[in-house]
Amino acid sequence: MDPSTGQENFLLGHYKRLLKNNGSDFRFNSLRKLVLRYVKGADVLDLGCGTGHMTKALREKGCKVTSVDTDPEMIRLARAYTGNQDSHVLKGEDLRKVGKRRFDTIIALDVIEHIEDDRKVLDNMHAVLKEDGRIIISVPCFQWLYGKRDKAMGHWRRYQWNELSEKVKNAGFQIKSMRYWNLLGFFPYAFSEKLLNKPINEQLRYRNRGIVGETVNKLLCWWLTFEGLFPQPFGITLFCVAEKMGK
Repeated sequence: MDPSTGQENFLLGHYKRLLKNNGSDFRFNSLRKLVLRYVKGADVLDLGCGTGHMTKALREKGCKVTSVDTDPEMIRLARAYTGNQDSHVLKGEDLRKVGKRRFDTIIALDVIEHIEDDRKVLDNMHAVLKEDGRIIISVPCFQWLYGKRDKAMGHWRRYQWNELSEKVKNAGFQIKSMRYWNLLGFFPYAFSEKLLNKPINEQLRYRNRGIVGETVNKLLCWWLTFEGLFPQPFGITLFCVAEKMGK
């Protein structure tokens, strides 16, 4: 679906509000732990880095990180937050413009749903990986959940399991792990988008200060981290790890 106009301001505002919490958002913290379990090698590309929370976590792990985003303001904020000067504005999907280096791992968290030609960006990820390189991606799932928040965020689609699997394999990757994630958020998300016909209220992610806010945030982070240890029957996110093969 063609996303609505004004999406860039909405998306930037979302990331700025999360940045004010200095990386204490329960969703990001639990997703970060899941991602770091699968990072391979030290040379990493953070594709669609936003304001740099994943970049910072990777640098703290000792990785050499190249960060790219299509929004110059995101890159400015990411450089300030992470201190990583290897951060670049990327126009279009040609990752070869990043430089001559090839990467051990490419991370694209909540990214490819923003790109109309997602097959092309998967092909480009394949092209700039080392021969045994790996991609780690997360996407929103279940197209029937597509709603107001997706449009505001600039999502072209939500993914079905078979759709994502087929696109990743056709780009020359072998899937090593794929799972649903964020079962906890499924029912409130579906209730808000499909019954109330409005975007889910995410103020808890933006305002987690004070005893109550911090406690709830920690409990939610614990739950989502626990979810990441075991396969879930469904969720609102698909998480995929795949390795490069010859095409």
